[in-house]
Amino acid sequence: MKIFKDKLYWYLMPPFFIISLIAFFVLPDSQYIAFLVILLFWVAYYMISYYLKRKREREQV
Repeated sequence: MKIFKDKLYWYLMPPFFIISLIAFFVLPDSQYIAFLVILLFWVAYYMISYYLKRKREREQV
């Protein structure tokens, strides 16, 4: 799978994972907040991935 070879995924995953664990164990109603952190991770991943892909395409032209 491409996602496991992608450096961006591995750069973003540890900080979001740590924040998610902290949110789960420390904050009240933490299940919802931890799930929100996971959603934010995927949003950030796909937005940055899209931006980098567009940047590469513009440089080739």
